[in-house]
Amino acid sequence: MVLKSSVNIKKKQAMVSKFALKICLTVFFCLLASCSPEWHLKRAIRKNPMIVKTDTLKVRDTFYTPAVYVTDTFVTKQYDTIEIIKDKLQIKILKSNDTIRVTGACKSDTIVRTVSVPVERVVYKEAKKSKPFEYLSSAVWGFAAVLLLVIIYRSERR
Repeated sequence: MVLKSSVNIKKKQAMVSKFALKICLTVFFCLLASCSPEWHLKRAIRKNPMIVKTDTLKVRDTFYTPAVYVTDTFVTKQYDTIEIIKDKLQIKILKSNDTIRVTGACKSDTIVRTVSVPVERVVYKEAKKSKPFEYLSSAVWGFAAVLLLVIIYRSERR
């Protein structure tokens, strides 16, 4: 009978140590799986929407169009020069003997486009000085973890 009772006690101790290990691992993983910074930010914005301000960014794009040149030749018998200029287009027709030379150019252009893009930004304010009672919950959790480790250690030594 004595042997059976000592075996039962060892089995119970093993079960207790496994149970304590499971509890430690559960607490550890719960601490690791805490809330993300995005969740905290969303919660803070939900509590106080004034911390988010909408700003407008102005983006300026500049495009350059290249100049286009055209030259062509015709044959005639008279002398004459015709020049046509309209905005950025310039055409010159030159008659010399039996040859007509046509030269055209479209000057390059610069296109500037300004686009306004609304962007939300978080207003940063300095944190208030911490009070000693704010760390009380962390101290309680730390004490509980140490106490749990001591219980596990003592149950394994028996």
